Amino acid sequence: AGSGKTHLVSSVGSFVSGFGFMVLTAKFNRGMEHNSTEIVSTLMDNMISNIVQMKGNGNDSDVDYSNRVAQAISTGLDADSLSTLADFVPSIQSLISEVANKENLGCTHRQLIVLLSKLLCSVLSQERKIFI
Repeated sequence: AGSGKTHLVSSVGSFVSGFGFMVLTAKFNRGMEHNSTEIVSTLMDNMISNIVQMKGNGNDSDVDYSNRVAQAISTGLDADSLSTLADFVPSIQSLISEVANKENLGCTHRQLIVLLSKLLCSVLSQERKIFI
């Protein structure tokens, strides 16, 4: 505690964002209540929220990037996968309007890893650097 980790991450994040990186950060909770699933969910949701915000920022490059990411995700994941993923990454419904808002039975940890991997691959395939 108090060794400057948050300050270091903030400084490095500010530096690399100047080179076009999308910067994503997460705060780990101390103690026994560490929930890595929640951390990953928040991180992925923040990433998609940032991409959604790019649609309306007026920068043609960002708008194009946001549209390409939405298309890549739609192509890489079927409707049921998108619907399941929306339970874990709610902002995906703002990026892809066709995501069905239906009640899911959930998925296993392994299935979630596969879905998140496909999501991340779709985003990274669009040649925008991300610093996590």
